[in-house]
Amino acid sequence: AARIALGAFATAALAALALGFVFVFDKGVLTVALAVAALAAAYVATRLDLVALRYAVAAIGFVVLGRLAWEPRIVGEALGATPILNWLLFGYGAPALAFGLAARQMRLAGGEDLPVRVAQSLTILFAGLLVFFETRHALNGGDPYEPSSSLIEQGLLATSALLFAIVLTRLDLRRASPVFNIASVIFGVIAVALAALGLAFARNPFVECRAVEGGTFFNALLLAYLLPAALAAVLMRMSRGGRPQWYVTAAGVLSLALLFLYACLQTRRFFHEAVICEQQGAEDIEIWAYSAVWLALGALLLLYGVWRQNQGARIASGLFVLAATLKIFLYDMAGLEGLMRALSFIGLGVVLIGIGLLYQKLVFARRPSAGGGGPDVV
Repeated sequence: AARIALGAFATAALAALALGFVFVFDKGVLTVALAVAALAAAYVATRLDLVALRYAVAAIGFVVLGRLAWEPRIVGEALGATPILNWLLFGYGAPALAFGLAARQMRLAGGEDLPVRVAQSLTILFAGLLVFFETRHALNGGDPYEPSSSLIEQGLLATSALLFAIVLTRLDLRRASPVFNIASVIFGVIAVALAALGLAFARNPFVECRAVEGGTFFNALLLAYLLPAALAAVLMRMSRGGRPQWYVTAAGVLSLALLFLYACLQTRRFFHEAVICEQQGAEDIEIWAYSAVWLALGALLLLYGVWRQNQGARIASGLFVLAATLKIFLYDMAGLEGLMRALSFIGLGVVLIGIGLLYQKLVFARRPSAGGGGPDVV
Protein backbone atom coordinates (compact mmCIF):
# COMPACT_ATOMS: atom_id res chain seq x y z
CA ALA A 1 0.00 0.00 0.00
CA ALA A 2 2.84 2.38 0.80
CA ARG A 3 4.52 1.78 -2.56
CA ILE A 4 1.23 2.26 -4.40
CA ALA A 5 0.57 5.52 -2.55
CA LEU A 6 4.12 6.72 -3.17
CA GLY A 7 3.78 5.89 -6.89
CA ALA A 8 0.45 7.69 -7.10
CA PHE A 9 1.81 10.83 -5.43
CA ALA A 10 4.98 10.82 -7.54
CA THR A 11 3.07 10.38 -10.78
CA ALA A 12 0.55 13.05 -9.81
CA ALA A 13 3.38 15.46 -9.01
CA LEU A 14 5.00 14.79 -12.39
CA ALA A 15 1.68 15.24 -14.18
CA ALA A 16 1.08 18.52 -12.34
CA LEU A 17 4.55 19.70 -13.38
CA ALA A 18 3.75 18.82 -17.00
CA LEU A 19 0.45 20.71 -16.82
CA GLY A 20 2.31 23.66 -15.33
CA PHE A 21 4.51 23.81 -18.41
CA VAL A 22 1.38 23.72 -20.55
CA PHE A 23 -0.19 26.61 -18.65
CA VAL A 24 2.99 28.72 -18.75
CA PHE A 25 3.77 28.16 -22.40
CA ASP A 26 1.47 27.80 -25.39
CA LYS A 27 1.13 26.20 -28.82
CA GLY A 28 2.19 22.53 -28.90
CA VAL A 29 3.64 22.18 -25.41
CA LEU A 30 0.77 19.88 -24.35
CA THR A 31 2.02 17.11 -26.64
CA VAL A 32 5.58 17.40 -25.36
CA ALA A 33 4.45 17.62 -21.73
CA LEU A 34 2.30 14.49 -21.97
CA ALA A 35 5.17 12.58 -23.54
CA VAL A 36 7.57 13.66 -20.80
CA ALA A 37 4.96 12.72 -18.17
CA ALA A 38 4.77 9.25 -19.69
CA LEU A 39 8.56 8.90 -19.48
CA ALA A 40 8.47 10.05 -15.85
CA ALA A 41 5.70 7.55 -15.05
CA ALA A 42 7.84 4.79 -16.58
CA TYR A 43 10.73 5.86 -14.36
CA VAL A 44 8.54 5.75 -11.23
CA ALA A 45 7.09 2.38 -12.29
CA THR A 46 10.54 0.83 -12.63
CA ARG A 47 11.88 2.34 -9.39
CA LEU A 48 8.90 1.21 -7.31
CA ASP A 49 8.07 -1.95 -9.30
CA LEU A 50 4.46 -0.90 -9.91
CA VAL A 51 2.83 -2.85 -12.72
CA ALA A 52 -0.18 -0.54 -12.85
CA LEU A 53 2.00 2.43 -13.74
CA ARG A 54 3.42 0.51 -16.69
CA TYR A 55 -0.08 0.35 -18.13
CA ALA A 56 -0.52 4.05 -17.33
CA VAL A 57 2.44 4.77 -19.63
CA ALA A 58 0.65 2.98 -22.46
CA ALA A 59 -2.57 4.87 -21.67
CA ILE A 60 -0.77 8.23 -21.81
CA GLY A 61 0.63 7.15 -25.17
CA PHE A 62 -2.84 6.75 -26.60
CA VAL A 63 -3.76 10.20 -25.21
CA VAL A 64 -0.78 11.70 -27.07
CA LEU A 65 -1.80 9.80 -30.21
CA GLY A 66 -5.32 11.23 -29.93
CA ARG A 67 -3.93 14.73 -29.52
CA LEU A 68 -1.86 14.35 -32.71
CA ALA A 69 -4.81 12.89 -34.61
CA TRP A 70 -6.91 15.89 -33.58
CA GLU A 71 -4.36 18.33 -35.08
CA PRO A 72 -1.48 16.64 -36.95
CA ARG A 73 0.18 20.01 -37.57
CA ILE A 74 0.59 20.44 -33.79
CA VAL A 75 0.04 24.22 -33.87
CA GLY A 76 -2.32 24.51 -36.83
CA GLU A 77 -1.85 27.52 -39.12
CA ALA A 78 0.99 28.84 -36.93
CA LEU A 79 3.31 26.05 -38.09
CA GLY A 80 5.20 28.32 -40.46
CA ALA A 81 7.38 27.42 -43.44
CA THR A 82 10.74 26.78 -41.75
CA PRO A 83 11.88 23.29 -42.75
CA ILE A 84 12.95 20.72 -40.12
CA LEU A 85 13.27 23.16 -37.17
CA ASN A 86 9.58 23.66 -36.51
CA TRP A 87 6.86 22.42 -34.18
CA LEU A 88 6.61 19.13 -36.05
CA LEU A 89 10.06 18.24 -34.77
CA PHE A 90 9.02 18.82 -31.16
CA GLY A 91 5.46 17.53 -31.48
CA TYR A 92 6.48 14.18 -32.99
CA GLY A 93 10.15 13.92 -32.06
CA ALA A 94 9.66 14.41 -28.32
CA PRO A 95 6.98 11.68 -28.01
CA ALA A 96 9.08 9.30 -30.15
CA LEU A 97 12.12 9.84 -27.94
CA ALA A 98 10.15 9.75 -24.69
CA PHE A 99 8.30 6.51 -25.43
CA GLY A 100 11.47 4.93 -26.79
CA LEU A 101 13.28 5.63 -23.53
CA ALA A 102 10.23 4.53 -21.53
CA ALA A 103 10.07 1.23 -23.42
CA ARG A 104 13.77 0.63 -22.77
CA GLN A 105 13.45 1.40 -19.06
CA MET A 106 10.45 -0.87 -18.58
CA ARG A 107 11.98 -3.69 -20.64
CA LEU A 108 15.22 -3.68 -18.67
CA ALA A 109 13.35 -3.58 -15.36
CA GLY A 110 10.49 -6.01 -15.95
CA GLY A 111 10.90 -7.75 -19.29
CA GLU A 112 8.99 -7.28 -22.52
CA ASP A 113 5.29 -7.24 -21.69
CA LEU A 114 2.26 -5.54 -23.28
CA PRO A 115 3.04 -1.97 -22.05
CA VAL A 116 6.59 -2.27 -23.41
CA ARG A 117 5.32 -3.39 -26.81
CA VAL A 118 2.76 -0.59 -26.88
CA ALA A 119 5.49 1.94 -26.08
CA GLN A 120 7.71 0.46 -28.80
CA SER A 121 4.86 0.64 -31.31
CA LEU A 122 4.14 4.26 -30.42
CA THR A 123 7.84 5.11 -30.79
CA ILE A 124 7.94 3.69 -34.31
CA LEU A 125 4.62 5.34 -35.21
CA PHE A 126 5.66 8.79 -33.97
CA ALA A 127 9.04 8.52 -35.71
CA GLY A 128 7.36 7.52 -38.97
CA LEU A 129 4.86 10.37 -38.74
CA LEU A 130 7.68 12.80 -37.99
CA VAL A 131 9.54 11.85 -41.17
CA PHE A 132 6.35 11.86 -43.24
CA PHE A 133 5.11 15.29 -42.12
CA GLU A 134 8.55 16.89 -42.17
CA THR A 135 9.04 15.70 -45.76
CA ARG A 136 5.61 16.96 -46.80
CA HIS A 137 6.16 20.25 -44.98
CA ALA A 138 9.63 20.88 -46.46
CA LEU A 139 8.68 20.13 -50.08
CA ASN A 140 5.31 21.89 -50.17
CA GLY A 141 6.14 25.35 -48.88
CA GLY A 142 5.18 24.62 -45.28
CA ASP A 143 1.80 23.01 -46.04
CA PRO A 144 1.74 19.29 -45.13
CA TYR A 145 -1.88 19.13 -46.33
CA GLU A 146 -0.94 20.05 -49.92
CA PRO A 147 -2.94 17.65 -52.16
CA SER A 148 -0.28 17.42 -54.88
CA SER A 149 3.07 15.68 -54.70
CA SER A 150 6.36 15.69 -56.61
CA LEU A 151 8.79 13.09 -57.87
CA ILE A 152 11.38 14.02 -55.22
CA GLU A 153 8.78 13.74 -52.47
CA GLN A 154 7.67 10.30 -53.59
CA GLY A 155 11.28 9.21 -53.80
CA LEU A 156 12.13 10.53 -50.33
CA LEU A 157 9.07 8.87 -48.82
CA ALA A 158 10.01 5.54 -50.41
CA THR A 159 13.59 6.01 -49.20
CA SER A 160 12.38 6.75 -45.67
CA ALA A 161 10.15 3.67 -45.63
CA LEU A 162 13.05 1.49 -46.79
CA LEU A 163 15.35 2.98 -44.14
CA PHE A 164 12.78 2.22 -41.44
CA ALA A 165 12.43 -1.33 -42.78
CA ILE A 166 16.22 -1.82 -42.74
CA VAL A 167 16.69 -0.45 -39.21
CA LEU A 168 13.76 -2.43 -37.80
CA THR A 169 14.92 -5.62 -39.52
CA ARG A 170 18.37 -5.09 -38.02
CA LEU A 171 16.88 -4.56 -34.55
CA ASP A 172 14.67 -7.63 -34.90
CA LEU A 173 17.60 -9.82 -35.96
CA ARG A 174 19.61 -8.63 -32.95
CA ARG A 175 16.76 -9.02 -30.47
CA ALA A 176 13.68 -10.85 -31.69
CA SER A 177 10.60 -8.71 -31.14
CA PRO A 178 7.14 -9.08 -32.69
CA VAL A 179 6.83 -5.27 -32.80
CA PHE A 180 10.02 -4.85 -34.84
CA ASN A 181 9.10 -7.82 -37.01
CA ILE A 182 5.63 -6.58 -37.92
CA ALA A 183 6.74 -2.95 -38.27
CA SER A 184 9.57 -3.86 -40.66
CA VAL A 185 7.12 -5.77 -42.86
CA ILE A 186 4.66 -2.85 -42.80
CA PHE A 187 7.32 -0.34 -43.86
CA GLY A 188 8.46 -2.70 -46.60
CA VAL A 189 4.91 -2.92 -47.92
CA ILE A 190 4.62 0.89 -47.77
CA ALA A 191 7.82 1.21 -49.81
CA VAL A 192 6.50 -1.17 -52.46
CA ALA A 193 3.19 0.73 -52.62
CA LEU A 194 4.95 4.10 -52.99
CA ALA A 195 7.19 2.72 -55.72
CA ALA A 196 4.37 1.04 -57.62
CA LEU A 197 1.80 3.83 -57.39
CA GLY A 198 3.94 6.94 -57.14
CA LEU A 199 7.26 6.29 -58.88
CA ALA A 200 6.18 3.87 -61.58
CA PHE A 201 2.93 5.58 -62.60
CA ALA A 202 1.56 8.71 -60.94
CA ARG A 203 4.84 10.70 -60.72
CA ASN A 204 6.79 8.94 -63.43
CA PRO A 205 8.24 11.80 -65.56
CA PHE A 206 7.74 9.72 -68.70
CA VAL A 207 4.00 9.53 -67.97
CA GLU A 208 3.57 12.91 -66.27
CA CYS A 209 4.86 15.77 -68.42
CA ARG A 210 6.61 17.53 -65.55
CA ALA A 211 10.24 18.67 -65.72
CA VAL A 212 12.85 16.59 -63.93
CA GLU A 213 14.56 18.81 -61.37
CA GLY A 214 18.33 19.05 -61.52
CA GLY A 215 20.96 18.66 -64.22
CA THR A 216 21.63 15.98 -66.77
CA PHE A 217 23.07 13.45 -64.33
CA PHE A 218 22.63 14.87 -60.82
CA ASN A 219 18.88 15.24 -60.75
CA ALA A 220 15.69 14.07 -59.07
CA LEU A 221 15.99 10.63 -60.67
CA LEU A 222 18.88 9.82 -58.33
CA LEU A 223 16.76 10.45 -55.23
CA ALA A 224 13.58 8.96 -56.64
CA TYR A 225 14.88 5.75 -58.23
CA LEU A 226 18.56 4.93 -57.74
CA LEU A 227 18.76 5.55 -53.98
CA PRO A 228 15.62 3.49 -53.17
CA ALA A 229 16.91 0.75 -55.50
CA ALA A 230 20.16 0.54 -53.53
CA LEU A 231 18.30 0.49 -50.19
CA ALA A 232 15.94 -2.23 -51.43
CA ALA A 233 19.00 -4.31 -52.36
CA VAL A 234 20.41 -3.78 -48.84
CA LEU A 235 17.07 -4.81 -47.34
CA MET A 236 17.00 -7.95 -49.50
CA ARG A 237 20.50 -8.92 -48.44
CA MET A 238 19.84 -8.22 -44.76
CA SER A 239 16.50 -10.07 -44.75
CA ARG A 240 17.88 -13.28 -46.23
CA GLY A 241 17.62 -16.00 -43.61
CA GLY A 242 15.68 -13.88 -41.13
CA ARG A 243 12.52 -13.04 -43.05
CA PRO A 244 10.02 -15.05 -45.12
CA GLN A 245 11.14 -15.84 -48.65
CA TRP A 246 8.33 -13.75 -50.15
CA TYR A 247 9.65 -10.69 -48.29
CA VAL A 248 13.20 -11.25 -49.54
CA THR A 249 11.94 -11.80 -53.09
CA ALA A 250 9.75 -8.68 -52.97
CA ALA A 251 12.71 -6.56 -51.86
CA GLY A 252 14.81 -7.95 -54.71
CA VAL A 253 12.09 -7.34 -57.28
CA LEU A 254 11.63 -3.79 -55.99
CA SER A 255 15.35 -3.10 -56.27
CA LEU A 256 15.52 -4.50 -59.79
CA ALA A 257 12.40 -2.60 -60.95
CA LEU A 258 13.65 0.73 -59.60
CA LEU A 259 17.08 0.19 -61.14
CA PHE A 260 15.45 -0.59 -64.49
CA LEU A 261 13.30 2.55 -64.30
CA TYR A 262 16.30 4.68 -63.38
CA ALA A 263 18.36 3.31 -66.27
CA CYS A 264 15.57 4.01 -68.77
CA LEU A 265 14.61 7.45 -67.47
CA GLN A 266 18.21 8.62 -67.02
CA THR A 267 19.03 7.51 -70.57
CA ARG A 268 16.07 9.50 -71.85
CA ARG A 269 17.09 12.51 -69.72
CA PHE A 270 20.51 12.40 -71.40
CA PHE A 271 18.95 12.87 -74.84
CA HIS A 272 16.30 15.44 -73.86
CA GLU A 273 15.82 18.55 -71.79
CA ALA A 274 14.17 18.47 -68.36
CA VAL A 275 10.81 17.33 -69.84
CA ILE A 276 11.15 13.68 -70.90
CA CYS A 277 7.53 12.59 -71.33
CA GLU A 278 6.33 10.35 -74.14
CA GLN A 279 5.29 13.26 -76.38
CA GLN A 280 8.95 14.22 -76.87
CA GLY A 281 9.56 11.28 -79.22
CA ALA A 282 12.88 9.44 -79.67
CA GLU A 283 15.58 9.27 -82.34
CA ASP A 284 17.42 6.15 -83.51
CA ILE A 285 20.48 6.76 -81.37
CA GLU A 286 18.34 7.03 -78.23
CA ILE A 287 16.52 3.80 -79.05
CA TRP A 288 19.89 2.09 -79.54
CA ALA A 289 21.21 3.58 -76.29
CA TYR A 290 18.56 1.71 -74.27
CA SER A 291 19.89 -1.62 -75.52
CA ALA A 292 23.46 -0.56 -74.78
CA VAL A 293 22.59 0.58 -71.24
CA TRP A 294 20.68 -2.63 -70.45
CA LEU A 295 23.54 -4.77 -71.72
CA ALA A 296 26.06 -2.73 -69.74
CA LEU A 297 24.00 -3.09 -66.55
CA GLY A 298 23.67 -6.81 -67.17
CA ALA A 299 27.44 -7.15 -67.55
CA LEU A 300 28.13 -5.10 -64.40
CA LEU A 301 25.63 -7.09 -62.33
CA LEU A 302 27.17 -10.32 -63.58
CA LEU A 303 30.67 -9.20 -62.60
CA TYR A 304 29.38 -8.18 -59.17
CA GLY A 305 27.54 -11.49 -58.76
CA VAL A 306 30.64 -13.49 -59.65
CA TRP A 307 32.86 -11.36 -57.43
CA ARG A 308 30.54 -11.57 -54.41
CA GLN A 309 29.23 -15.05 -55.25
CA ASN A 310 25.74 -13.57 -55.27
CA GLN A 311 23.21 -15.61 -57.19
CA GLY A 312 20.59 -12.84 -57.01
CA ALA A 313 22.88 -10.42 -58.85
CA ARG A 314 23.53 -13.02 -61.54
CA ILE A 315 19.79 -13.58 -61.98
CA ALA A 316 19.24 -9.82 -62.26
CA SER A 317 22.03 -9.70 -64.84
CA GLY A 318 20.28 -12.38 -66.87
CA LEU A 319 17.03 -10.42 -66.79
CA PHE A 320 18.69 -7.26 -68.12
CA VAL A 321 20.44 -9.20 -70.88
CA LEU A 322 17.17 -10.99 -71.74
CA ALA A 323 15.31 -7.65 -71.93
CA ALA A 324 18.00 -6.24 -74.24
CA THR A 325 17.93 -9.36 -76.40
CA LEU A 326 14.16 -9.27 -76.81
CA LYS A 327 14.24 -5.55 -77.58
CA ILE A 328 16.93 -5.98 -80.22
CA PHE A 329 15.16 -8.84 -82.00
CA LEU A 330 11.58 -7.60 -81.61
CA TYR A 331 12.02 -3.83 -81.98
CA ASP A 332 15.45 -2.78 -83.18
CA MET A 333 15.34 -5.14 -86.16
CA ALA A 334 12.32 -3.26 -87.54
CA GLY A 335 12.61 0.13 -85.83
CA LEU A 336 16.27 0.90 -86.57
CA GLU A 337 18.12 1.19 -89.84
CA GLY A 338 21.70 1.10 -91.09
CA LEU A 339 24.49 1.60 -88.58
CA MET A 340 22.26 1.65 -85.47
CA ARG A 341 20.78 -1.74 -86.30
CA ALA A 342 24.23 -3.19 -86.93
CA LEU A 343 25.59 -1.77 -83.67
CA SER A 344 22.68 -3.31 -81.75
CA PHE A 345 23.45 -6.81 -83.00
CA ILE A 346 27.22 -6.38 -82.70
CA GLY A 347 26.90 -5.17 -79.13
CA LEU A 348 24.56 -8.01 -78.23
CA GLY A 349 26.93 -10.55 -79.74
CA VAL A 350 29.98 -9.18 -77.90
CA VAL A 351 28.16 -9.15 -74.56
CA LEU A 352 26.79 -12.67 -74.99
CA ILE A 353 30.22 -14.01 -75.93
CA GLY A 354 31.75 -12.25 -72.93
CA ILE A 355 29.09 -13.65 -70.60
CA GLY A 356 29.66 -17.14 -71.95
CA LEU A 357 33.41 -16.90 -71.41
CA LEU A 358 32.93 -15.50 -67.91
CA TYR A 359 30.64 -18.35 -66.91
CA GLN A 360 32.98 -20.89 -68.46
CA LYS A 361 36.11 -19.53 -66.76
CA LEU A 362 34.75 -18.49 -63.36
CA VAL A 363 31.26 -19.77 -62.58
CA PHE A 364 31.65 -23.24 -64.09
CA ALA A 365 35.39 -23.49 -63.52
CA ARG A 366 36.83 -26.90 -62.69
CA ARG A 367 39.40 -27.83 -60.09
CA PRO A 368 40.89 -31.11 -58.81
CA SER A 369 38.84 -32.78 -56.09
CA ALA A 370 40.17 -33.17 -52.54
CA GLY A 371 40.63 -36.95 -53.02
CA GLY A 372 42.70 -36.53 -56.16
CA GLY A 373 39.97 -37.93 -58.41
CA GLY A 374 38.26 -36.31 -61.33
CA PRO A 375 37.40 -32.61 -61.46
CA ASP A 376 34.24 -31.35 -59.76
CA VAL A 377 32.24 -28.30 -60.61
CA VAL A 378 32.70 -25.25 -58.39
